[in-house]
Formats: sequence, C-alpha cells, structure tokens
Amino acid sequence: MDWRVKTLGSIFEKGALYPVITPSLCIYNPIELVKQIAGYVDIIQLRMKDETDSEKIILAREFRKNFKGILIIDDRADIAILSGADGVHVGQDDLSVSDIRKIDGKLLVGVSTHNPKEIEQAINLEADYINVGPIFPTQTKTNSYKPLGIRYLKSVSQKITIPFSVMGGIKPDNIEQVVGSGARICAVVTAITQATDPAKTTKLLNKKIRSTILPLS
Repeated sequence: MDWRVKTLGSIFEKGALYPVITPSLCIYNPIELVKQIAGYVDIIQLRMKDETDSEKIILAREFRKNFKGILIIDDRADIAILSGADGVHVGQDDLSVSDIRKIDGKLLVGVSTHNPKEIEQAINLEADYINVGPIFPTQTKTNSYKPLGIRYLKSVSQKITIPFSVMGGIKPDNIEQVVGSGARICAVVTAITQATDPAKTTKLLNKKIRSTILPLS
C-alpha cells in the first residue's frame, strides 16, 4: 500500500480538520497562513481559481515547502506533480479518476459528490476519498449546490466505504453537529482563511472534532 493511502486512512480514522486554502478568500497572505496552521493539521488543500498557471506553480511549491503533511491541489494534476504535492481533488466536470491515474498513478485522488449516485460512481472508479457537500449554505463556490443538510449526512455516512470529508458552511458553532452526524474529516474554507487568528481557530476546531467524533463501527 502506498504511504499516501495509508496516511489518508490514518487521518480518517482519528478524525481531522481539512483546511481548503483559497487565496482570494484569505485575509492574510496564503503562504503566511499555511505557516501559521501547518503544525496543527495533517491535510491541506490548495484551491486556486483566479491565478495564472505560473502563479499556481509558485504558490503550490511554497505550500509544499512549508507543509509536510498531505497536500492536495484542487483540479490540476499537473500542478500537483510539478509542486510535489500528494494528490489532486476534482469535481464532477474535471478530469476523471481514471485519467488522473494515467497521468500519475501515485497521486491521491479525491472527488466532490453531491448525491448518492455520485458517491457510488466515485467509489466504483476507486477514488481514494470523496467529499460530501455542501452540508450548509456556502458562498465559496459560484456554482453552489443546494445544501444537503444534516439528515442527508446521517443517511450516507454509514454507507460510504472509503474515507470521506464533508464541506460547506462548516464553522466553530456547527462543527460538532456535523461530526456527531458521522463526519470524520471536516473541510473548511472561510472558517480558517478569514479567521483573525488562524492557529487559534484551527486548534479550536480540532478540539471540537476530537471530542465529538464517533467510534468507527
């Protein structure tokens, strides 16, 4: 088993905060932000939408330099490879899992899902992990999907057979509800990127996850 897959499994087992760093949503320089939180998280996703390709490579390499955990790049397998990242996260309209495997078979591949059919498809395509969301209303994506809600999370969390994260409007005041409904990895964007004290907020969210997480069945 590749060490990346093994590490991802360990992260899922113990529970984790999964910051998704979108530079355009950061109140601090994103490199300074990752330096502040690097010691408190095991996995980070860099999500770049507005930058040029050269800017994306530079930023991804800086993230790799300053973060030794699992680094995931949103959408771009080429940027992930060139920066030395550990994986790529794709949406329903991006490259498929099988195509990414052809580019680099060692990259972790995560897939965003928004309904049970997409979950089943991602598992059948042998994604390493999936994201379930959005759970709550969120404005971090222009093509925002309808919030799935806590009831949906409870219904699918026991049926997913691979590691999964959840995302969408997760904040300090609702993260315990999310974890108590079956989530083990909570992906957050603005809860961290717009926090006045990112390290303090990261530690708080981690504490809430670890104190609420349900035992694996």
